[in-house]
Amino acid sequence: MVTADRGLYACWLYELIVAAGWHPFLRINHQGNYRLPHENIWHPLADVVSAPGTSWSGRIICFVTNRVECTLLARWDLGDKDPWLILTDLEPTSCHTLVRFTS
Repeated sequence: MVTADRGLYACWLYELIVAAGWHPFLRINHQGNYRLPHENIWHPLADVVSAPGTSWSGRIICFVTNRVECTLLARWDLGDKDPWLILTDLEPTSCHTLVRFTS
C-alpha cells in the first residue's frame, strides 16, 4: 500500500502504483468533481460529505479530465477542519478498518 497526503496526488502516480501491483491510498483535496459509474452527472467532491460526523464510500469516476476509476473513501470527523477524501483501488467493503485506523 502506498499512502500520500494532499498535494502529492496525480493521475499518473495513481496509475503507476496500480501498474506496479501495489494499492494506492492517496488523500486528495476536495476540489474537483466525481460521478458514479452508472451516472452521467458530475458532482463536486466537496459535497460527498457535507458536515462533520459523516462518511461515505463507493466506486466512482473521479475528475472530469484525467479520469480515474477508483474507490472514494470520504470521512469528516468532528473537530477536523476539512473532510478526508482518499482514492484507492481497493473495494469499499475492504477499506472500513483502514479508514478507522488512519483517522
